[in-house]
Amino acid sequence: MRYVKEWFLVLFLMMISFSTKAQLFKSSDTLIRTRVAAITATGLTGYGIGMVLLSKAWYKNSLTSDFHFFNDNGEWLQIDKVGHVYSAYTDSRIVYNMYKWAGVRESKAVWLGIAGGTLAQVSLEVFDGFSDRWGFSWGDMTANLAGLALFGAQQHIWRDQKITLKVSSDFRAYSHIPITGSQSSVDYLDRRASDLYGDAIFARLLKDYNAQTNWLSVNPAAFIKSKPAWFPAFVNVAVGYSAENLYGGFGNAWEFGSNSYFLNEEEYPRYRQYLLSLDVDFTKIPTRSPFLKTVFQVLNIFKVPAPALEYNGHNGLQWHWLFF
Repeated sequence: MRYVKEWFLVLFLMMISFSTKAQLFKSSDTLIRTRVAAITATGLTGYGIGMVLLSKAWYKNSLTSDFHFFNDNGEWLQIDKVGHVYSAYTDSRIVYNMYKWAGVRESKAVWLGIAGGTLAQVSLEVFDGFSDRWGFSWGDMTANLAGLALFGAQQHIWRDQKITLKVSSDFRAYSHIPITGSQSSVDYLDRRASDLYGDAIFARLLKDYNAQTNWLSVNPAAFIKSKPAWFPAFVNVAVGYSAENLYGGFGNAWEFGSNSYFLNEEEYPRYRQYLLSLDVDFTKIPTRSPFLKTVFQVLNIFKVPAPALEYNGHNGLQWHWLFF
């Protein structure tokens, strides 16, 4: 489950964001060199520590001496690729906001944000390149560049993020359904899900491809020159992408112990889900509180639960009164 590494970087940058803003919260209109130094030192130190911890926790049993490439474009119905777009976008936005807090001028803060997102994502790909389980993926890098470009282009053209990327999860529980494998052996669906996605709620938020939905959230008011007074500036329209019945990268087959297992495609069809829903752009909620503005920036990486219209190739159109 490679997507957890992107989430690791996103959450780490969120913690840095809170720690650097914890003293005053309020962004500066003039350059404050001590803040710049503190952000840079904290970021680079934390980055180094994070890479060491990640190498020990994630790659310790898989690192090799040979750098190689790996084509994983067909895995997970591209949910992981969408995750890369989201992670690169969010990394860049967080780093940008930190440097704006320090009073760095707009254009320089944008490039620092892009540089921070690039450093984080390329580092992960280099690790993958030395892993015997994966390899350097050009598909991942293309997705990373798309996320960086979405952030940078909007900030350069509009000095605003009128289109944001968000994520949500339904934190589902898997059933204890027996799966018959080779030599009449038995495995269980919840055990397989636990092996892939973990057991704790936090782990499921990070890893569970079946439960996660990635969203492109658009703020209509930001595109309307003469917005009606009654139309809320913080209401967004969101388009989501998710998938169901993912119990393996390329297919629902796996090894456990000395036995092989697979899920019947008719019972567990792997399919994509496309969703349309409403959302909230927390950064557009009027407030004079620097603290709330900081909190809203962090909350804005998540899609709020709301009614949603879904289309998928398996069940057709479906309505959800509340979709997470």
